[in-house]
Amino acid sequence: MLTFVPDEEMNDEMNQLPEMNVNMLGSIETNPVLRGDLVLTIYDICVSQLTSKITNDQERFEKFWLLSYEIIQIIDKFDALDRGYLCDHIVKRLVEEFGDNAKVIVLQLTLNLRYLSLESEDFITGLQTSIKLYQSWMAKSNADAAVKEEVQKAYITFLKDHYLNVAPDGELKNLMSLLIKKLK
Repeated sequence: MLTFVPDEEMNDEMNQLPEMNVNMLGSIETNPVLRGDLVLTIYDICVSQLTSKITNDQERFEKFWLLSYEIIQIIDKFDALDRGYLCDHIVKRLVEEFGDNAKVIVLQLTLNLRYLSLESEDFITGLQTSIKLYQSWMAKSNADAAVKEEVQKAYITFLKDHYLNVAPDGELKNLMSLLIKKLK
């Protein structure tokens, strides 16, 4: 039978517990759990187990993609984490498994922009890196024309949705517009 413990009595008991030394946990650099390696291990095991018995390539990709993208969306919400490190691992795993899929390619090409806003001091450098990756992939890829077209459309849509459409009128908006026209 459950017994009710009054709040005052519970608070008294809680106050008698020793204080935890948070410094014992270390830092993101020294503690793999804080860095997110445990999350990545769980992710790796999950996608392997959930997709290992699927023989249909498209069905396997859809399940793998859905789980991976949902994990990335959860990571997006925690800016205290090293989100770039975590997402980079997931994207590398997607590339290993499905490197010729347009969704995966666009995710890879835009990864370094994922957490950059127009106001970020790293935005211009990140944008330049992303565009160089995009141009290099377009020039060197052996993908068929349909995949290249899909990547091009999705990449341009990403730039429009995340930067051009939210940029205030002015020089930056004009430059983004010219850049996007050049990518077409």
